[in-house]
Amino acid sequence: MTPSLDPCFNLPVGPALRVQVTQHLDAFRQAFVHHDPTFGAVWGALALIALAALVAHLLRRRLPRTPHPAATPLYCDPDQLFEDLLHELALASPDRRLLRQLARGARLRHPVQSLLSPALLGWSCQLWLAEKGPHSLTPDKRRRLEAISVALYDHLPPAWACLPSPAGATSTPCAAPAGAEST
Repeated sequence: MTPSLDPCFNLPVGPALRVQVTQHLDAFRQAFVHHDPTFGAVWGALALIALAALVAHLLRRRLPRTPHPAATPLYCDPDQLFEDLLHELALASPDRRLLRQLARGARLRHPVQSLLSPALLGWSCQLWLAEKGPHSLTPDKRRRLEAISVALYDHLPPAWACLPSPAGATSTPCAAPAGAEST
C-alpha cells in the first residue's frame, strides 16, 4: 500500500498519516522498553534540568525582593543628601525652601546636621542669624521654623530661647552644641 500524499506539501494524509504517527510512537516506546542508555540519559538530564528550573522559579517567587546594593544611592555629596532628605520629609514646599535657605545661610559643611536634633536646628538658626542679621528672621519665618521643629521633633528646640523675639529684642547668644562644626 502506497501512502497517499498531499499534492501541495508532499506530506502523508489520511490513513497514511495515522500509520506514520503510529510507527514513530512505537519507536519511542521501544526506546524505553529496550533501555537504550543514551536515550535514557538524555531524557533523564532534561527531566533534571526542568525540575531544577521549576524549583528555582518557585524559590525566587517566595523570597522577598531586596534591592541590589549597587541600586541604592551612595551619598558622596552632602547637598544631595540634604535635598533627598527634604523630599522624604512630609513638609510643605515653603518650609523646605526655608530649611534650604537656613542651611545655606548658616554655611554648614553638611547641611543635614541641622536636621539631626532640635538643638542643632536651633544652632543652625543662630548661625544663620549671625550671618544675615536679626532682621532676616521675620515673624512669619520664626512661626514656620517653630512649626517645622514641632513637626520634626514634637517640641521646640532649646535654642529657640536664644533667637530674637518677633518684636526684635535679642537674648543672650547660644553656644554651639557638642559635635557641631561649620565652615
